[in-house]
Parts: sequence; C-alpha cells; structure tokens
Amino acid sequence: MRPEPGVPLPSIQEIAEARISSFGRTGVPTAGAQARFQGVADFHDSCPTYEVNASSSQFTILPTDERPGCVVKLLSRVARKMRLADSLAGRAIKALWFLGPSKCDLKALDVATRNFGRTDRAEFHNSHQWMPGWLSDLVHTGRR
Repeated sequence: MRPEPGVPLPSIQEIAEARISSFGRTGVPTAGAQARFQGVADFHDSCPTYEVNASSSQFTILPTDERPGCVVKLLSRVARKMRLADSLAGRAIKALWFLGPSKCDLKALDVATRNFGRTDRAEFHNSHQWMPGWLSDLVHTGRR
C-alpha cells in the first residue's frame, strides 16, 4: 500500500492476517502471544509470528513513519494445534501449553481461566484430548 494523506496505514497484525488469508491459509497467533493474551506470561514480540496450516515462510513489512518494519514469520503447525485457537478454552489451553510443565501450576490455570463462563469451563475440561498429558493431569487435579 502507498500512504495517502489522512488515511492511516494498516497495523502489522492487519497486514499479516491479510497476507495469510490471501494465500488461502488459516493463521493464528503463536502460543507465546496466546499466553500473553491470557495473562499467564509476560511475553512481547514486536514482530508477530503466526501458526499456519501450510508450509513455513516469512515476509518483510517495510518501515514507515508510523511504524517500524519487521519480519513476520509463518510457522507450519499440525491441525491439532491449529484447532486450539478456535475458542476461549482452546486459547487458554494453548497459553498454558506454552508455559510448559515446569512453569504451569494451579495459579497459572486460575489466571488463564478466570474469565470463563460455565460453557467455556465445561469445554475446557472436556478438551483433554487436545492437551498434553501433564496439562490434562493438572486440569483434572485443579478441577473445582
């Protein structure tokens, strides 16, 4: 896009999502971004990384006066992990998975699920087939 006076340029995330969809791909933010969104990790990356249902690639967004440039990475992921971004429960699972077994505890579980309604909580607990074993065990240990 060429900048026009008075018209703001799209954000880096908007450009990345448009680029992903233009090739018929599906893309979701990486686990680190999900962990930050859920509030379970303090993770920041100025250049977004997306998981996509195709081969890995990357593209460069050139800098402008309004924003810095960066390289957006598209990482190939299996369907099991791609499914996790479809719902609030899936995003929480992905965020907790990112923390790993050494950092994920009942406190992180409470933080990731604090905004869940009854149906979100039920979906979260019934999604054990999408979780790694250590996370499934933690969820069922901390179930109230």
